[in-house]
Amino acid sequence: MPFAGAPTFSAGESLFVDRLRTTGSETGTKVAIGRSIHRYARPLGLNVNWSLRPAARIRPVTEGDHMLDHAIELTVQSTLTPLFPHAPGDVHTAVAGRWIQYAQADVKSFDERLLAELGDAFLETLTLLWMDAELQEMAPLQVLRLLSSENAHQKRAAVEAVKKRRLLVAVPALIRMLDSDESLSLRMTVAGVLAQLGDPAAVEPLAEFALLVTPEQTVYLCSEIARIGGDDARRFLYWISTSHRHPDVRKAASNLLRSMLKELPLH
Repeated sequence: MPFAGAPTFSAGESLFVDRLRTTGSETGTKVAIGRSIHRYARPLGLNVNWSLRPAARIRPVTEGDHMLDHAIELTVQSTLTPLFPHAPGDVHTAVAGRWIQYAQADVKSFDERLLAELGDAFLETLTLLWMDAELQEMAPLQVLRLLSSENAHQKRAAVEAVKKRRLLVAVPALIRMLDSDESLSLRMTVAGVLAQLGDPAAVEPLAEFALLVTPEQTVYLCSEIARIGGDDARRFLYWISTSHRHPDVRKAASNLLRSMLKELPLH
């Protein structure tokens, strides 16, 4: 399984092989509704690519005796490709990301933590792959039920299925996820899906969510709100452009609002 990573860190292929064997032998919730490895009737290749990107600016937080003043974004992409593909749909790709904040003073423990996060993200991509085909065939109500699953990987896979299938019926459930104790990573993903679905009902909950995160994340959420458009989106962006404490956020909101106003039809 070829993979590529940052030059300052390396993980042996054994990490992915061990996780793959574990996932293939377990019958627990990780693959309970997905297709197990042994149900694929054709020879397959699994390619795993991962990358690290240092965060340019972060908001330091305190954890115990350490100040977490550095962060990286970890991305894992797994692609399942038949040896003899017959159509583009035969190739399945899954991506999982992690935001890892750490203390420069405690950098010695970083590699161990990164290995754990890398392994977990890889398992998530496997779960997404095994579930992908089945989720595409499920009835919408079954997908909705999975949005409430206690298994984090199943829940994330259901969110991705909502995105791919554009299930507008899932909008209320996605909005509830924004105002929950789900991980920030999942809620940011949900925000993107809501923007893609384009339901104006999502603007207000997205706006409230945008006030609870870092300035960088607020800028992203403002751009997603602008994608939805409408009077509520313009009203929020104007308020942000004049009232937010961070100048970068105010500037980004102002630019987004200007672009939206240019697109308004002339009467």
